[in-house]
Amino acid sequence: MTKRLIKKAVIGDAGVASRYLPVTKTFPKALLPLLNKSIMDWVILECQEAGIEEILIVTDPSNIKTYENYYYDASQRIKDVLQRQKKLERYSNILDLFSYPKITVIPQLSELPYGSAAPLVSARKYLEKEIGFLYCQGDDVVHGSEKDADTMCKAFAEEPTVEGVIMTQETPNEDLHHYGVVKLKDSCYLDHIVERPTEGKAPSNLVSYGRYLLRPSIFDAADEVMKDHMEGEFMLVDAITKLASTKKVLVKKTEGIWLTTGDPLNHLKAQLTFALGHDKYKEEMEKFIKQLIRA
Repeated sequence: MTKRLIKKAVIGDAGVASRYLPVTKTFPKALLPLLNKSIMDWVILECQEAGIEEILIVTDPSNIKTYENYYYDASQRIKDVLQRQKKLERYSNILDLFSYPKITVIPQLSELPYGSAAPLVSARKYLEKEIGFLYCQGDDVVHGSEKDADTMCKAFAEEPTVEGVIMTQETPNEDLHHYGVVKLKDSCYLDHIVERPTEGKAPSNLVSYGRYLLRPSIFDAADEVMKDHMEGEFMLVDAITKLASTKKVLVKKTEGIWLTTGDPLNHLKAQLTFALGHDKYKEEMEKFIKQLIRA
């Protein structure tokens, strides 16, 4: 059995989610539903399956109470209503939340520049003494029996001298210009990431997304990047690329399907993918889709 070295995971959900307005004006994007769970729940479950014992959710200060209510409140009022309705079995879905790893909700630090590195740096004091940790974007989910968190943890246990592990997905050439594309060195390590390459200029067909395993050395790299990005976006991929310039960062291909939920259209695609992969919904969804196509 592979020894588990990684115990903590950070999940970032601190942006304004402007593509979802107005619904995200007072509600965090990662708590939007994906089937009968939130998007965040699916990310947490992926981490739990990998043996993670503590989750740090980094969010805007205005969202902290919403997250705490969701993950800490046992909702006695709902239990009482369901009991009166003789539907108490549905309450088990709420109890599932309390079987998750320990969850700590922390604010993104307001003094940091805007960007994907800010949630991770906000959690620095919780992570500096760890051998390593996971960082997941709260709007990325992985569908399938083999999840990225487990893939990264196993890869790190087998090669613990690397400074990090990043996940990638093979992507059609015509879509590469939308994403950050990985350039490899020595066949399996990160050289750098090319953001939104022009047509024909992508260094590979491997797209990087929000699944990383990192050592605390990422914070020094992030500090260097932040000095140069106080007026621009403070991007985690820039810190990882800087780290890769002097250290080994392992690149792994996902064994599942990466899906972003970062905008309404892709959220809908994720809903369909999860529904069609779920025994409870598959048959009815297939029937409904066929009816729509015929109409």
